[in-house]
Parts: sequence; structure tokens; C-alpha cells
Amino acid sequence: MNKNKSKTLGKLLKKEGIEIQYMLDWDNTHEDKVITYTDQPHLGSAHSNGFEGWYYRKFGGGDWSPSEKKIIKRVIESKGYKVGSIDDTETDIDDDRTWPASVTFFKVYDKTSM
Repeated sequence: MNKNKSKTLGKLLKKEGIEIQYMLDWDNTHEDKVITYTDQPHLGSAHSNGFEGWYYRKFGGGDWSPSEKKIIKRVIESKGYKVGSIDDTETDIDDDRTWPASVTFFKVYDKTSM
């Protein structure tokens, strides 16, 4: 996914009230601990069963609400992607690692061209 498509998708989610993580703006983050962000969503890469995909993480911690999950699925699918999973925050069994809530999505491939 290119930066423009990611940015567009991030804006659509934000317009619907969905807060995802954005890239830190290192040029404007100051020594006095003022953290600023760019307009580029933090986009991670994902792969599942040979399919290329990506993920966004929820900003600010916590879990997605049921209504947020519906909105996320609707918005992402409206742009031609398939939602793989919408996961809430997860902590491993011995509490030494935590993964933030996230949404994973994939390109939709035309099965007739495969």
C-alpha cells in the first residue's frame, strides 16, 4: 500500500471517529517532551496464507468498542480491502508483553486471475 492510500484510509477512519496511531514527527518533537505526529498513519505489514496485508494500531490504548469494529470493517471494505481481523489489546500469559488493539486488512484478489 502506498503512502497516499494509507493516508486516505486513515483520514476516512478519523472522520468516522476511529483513532489509529500515526508516525512520530521527529523534526517537531522537542526536548521538553512535546510529542507531535505526522499526517501519515503508522502502517505495519502483515502476511497470511500467502496474502500481502497491513495493520493499523489503535491510538491511546484500550480495546475497540463493538460499534468501532463495525465502522472499521465498513470503511476498510469500502476502499476494496478485506478485513482479516480486528483484535483487542492482548497480554501474554505471564504478563511480560502486551500487544495493542489493531486491525489487519488485505488486498482483495480476483480469484479468476490466479
